[in-house]
Amino acid sequence: FRDAQKKLDLMLELSTLKGKSRDKKNPKGYIINALKGKVKDKEEL
Repeated sequence: FRDAQKKLDLMLELSTLKGKSRDKKNPKGYIINALKGKVKDKEEL
């Protein structure tokens, strides 16, 4: 989360992911993996 805080607008990302994670089997895991992916994408730029 610290990495995500530094590189992303964390509140906006979490609010977006929260809606998408509601129908997943493991919502917390979905959010964590999505944030990891977004941080990785941001680093590549």
